[in-house]
Amino acid sequence: MLVVIFQQGNRQIKEADVPNWPLMFMNRLEGKKKVLLPVYNSVLGNYNETKNKLSKAEKKSQDDLPELAILVQLKELKGTNLFKDEEIQPIQKR
Repeated sequence: MLVVIFQQGNRQIKEADVPNWPLMFMNRLEGKKKVLLPVYNSVLGNYNETKNKLSKAEKKSQDDLPELAILVQLKELKGTNLFKDEEIQPIQKR
Protein backbone atom coordinates (compact mmCIF):
# COMPACT_ATOMS: atom_id res chain seq x y z
CA MET A 1 0.00 0.00 0.00
CA LEU A 2 1.47 3.37 -1.07
CA VAL A 3 0.82 6.31 1.16
CA VAL A 4 0.55 9.81 -0.29
CA ILE A 5 3.00 11.92 1.65
CA PHE A 6 2.01 15.28 0.21
CA GLN A 7 0.38 16.74 -2.84
CA GLN A 8 1.85 19.61 -4.84
CA GLY A 9 -0.60 20.99 -7.36
CA ASN A 10 -1.85 18.03 -9.34
CA ARG A 11 1.28 16.00 -8.57
CA GLN A 12 1.24 13.58 -5.65
CA ILE A 13 4.44 12.56 -3.94
CA LYS A 14 4.11 8.98 -2.79
CA GLU A 15 6.19 7.00 -0.33
CA ALA A 16 7.76 4.98 -3.17
CA ASP A 17 8.99 8.20 -4.82
CA VAL A 18 10.89 9.34 -1.72
CA PRO A 19 14.35 7.82 -1.35
CA ASN A 20 15.07 5.89 1.79
CA TRP A 21 17.88 8.18 2.96
CA PRO A 22 19.11 6.09 5.88
CA LEU A 23 19.28 2.99 3.67
CA MET A 24 21.00 4.91 0.87
CA PHE A 25 23.46 6.40 3.34
CA MET A 26 24.29 2.98 4.79
CA ASN A 27 24.72 1.48 1.31
CA ARG A 28 27.07 4.29 0.28
CA LEU A 29 28.95 3.95 3.55
CA GLU A 30 29.36 0.20 3.02
CA GLY A 31 30.58 0.87 -0.52
CA LYS A 32 33.12 3.36 0.76
CA LYS A 33 34.27 0.89 3.40
CA LYS A 34 34.84 -1.74 0.73
CA VAL A 35 37.00 0.71 -1.23
CA LEU A 36 38.77 2.43 1.66
CA LEU A 37 39.57 -0.63 3.77
CA PRO A 38 42.07 -2.16 1.30
CA VAL A 39 43.64 1.27 0.75
CA TYR A 40 43.90 1.79 4.51
CA ASN A 41 45.45 -1.66 4.98
CA SER A 42 47.95 -0.97 2.21
CA VAL A 43 48.94 2.39 3.71
CA LEU A 44 49.21 0.85 7.16
CA GLY A 45 51.39 -1.96 5.80
CA ASN A 46 53.66 0.55 4.05
CA TYR A 47 53.86 2.62 7.24
CA ASN A 48 54.85 -0.41 9.33
CA GLU A 49 57.42 -1.51 6.75
CA THR A 50 58.94 1.99 6.63
CA LYS A 51 58.92 2.20 10.43
CA ASN A 52 60.80 -1.12 10.66
CA LYS A 53 63.35 -0.01 8.05
CA LEU A 54 63.89 3.26 9.93
CA SER A 55 64.31 1.40 13.21
CA LYS A 56 66.91 -0.91 11.65
CA ALA A 57 68.75 2.04 10.08
CA GLU A 58 68.80 3.91 13.41
CA LYS A 59 70.10 0.82 15.20
CA LYS A 60 72.82 0.34 12.57
CA SER A 61 73.68 4.03 12.87
CA GLN A 62 73.97 3.70 16.65
CA ASP A 63 76.13 0.60 16.23
CA ASP A 64 78.39 2.41 13.75
CA LEU A 65 78.64 5.55 15.89
CA PRO A 66 81.56 4.35 18.07
CA GLU A 67 83.50 3.29 14.96
CA LEU A 68 82.83 6.67 13.37
CA ALA A 69 83.97 8.47 16.52
CA ILE A 70 87.18 6.44 16.53
CA LEU A 71 87.82 7.29 12.86
CA VAL A 72 87.28 11.00 13.53
CA GLN A 73 89.57 10.86 16.54
CA LEU A 74 92.21 9.00 14.50
CA LYS A 75 92.04 11.65 11.77
CA GLU A 76 92.48 14.41 14.36
CA LEU A 77 95.45 12.60 15.90
CA LYS A 78 97.10 12.17 12.48
CA GLY A 79 96.62 15.88 11.82
CA THR A 80 98.11 16.77 15.19
CA ASN A 81 100.98 14.35 14.62
CA LEU A 82 101.78 15.93 11.23
CA PHE A 83 101.71 19.38 12.80
CA LYS A 84 104.11 18.28 15.54
CA ASP A 85 106.42 16.64 12.95
CA GLU A 86 106.55 19.93 11.03
CA GLU A 87 107.55 21.72 14.25
CA ILE A 88 110.18 19.12 15.14
CA GLN A 89 111.95 18.92 11.74
CA PRO A 90 113.43 22.45 11.82
CA ILE A 91 114.64 21.88 15.37
CA GLN A 92 116.40 18.64 14.38
CA LYS A 93 118.14 20.35 11.44
CA ARG A 94 119.84 22.86 13.76
